[in-house]
Amino acid sequence: MRKTLRAYFAANRNGASAAAALGVSRQTVKNRLRAAEELIGRGLTECAADLETALRLEKVSAIAIE
Repeated sequence: MRKTLRAYFAANRNGASAAAALGVSRQTVKNRLRAAEELIGRGLTECAADLETALRLEKVSAIAIE
């Protein structure tokens, strides 16, 4: 799910571009994003900036640990 979210944000929130980058269908991306919204309890439009920041910090943290 994180990989899908990262691809989605990297594609400027374009599901079709994210799907192409991941090598999956647009429907798969849509389903994964919907699942993420359900887990978070909020729509991505409501928390996109916070979520994108958290994903970037997670990536930086992982690099720092290596």
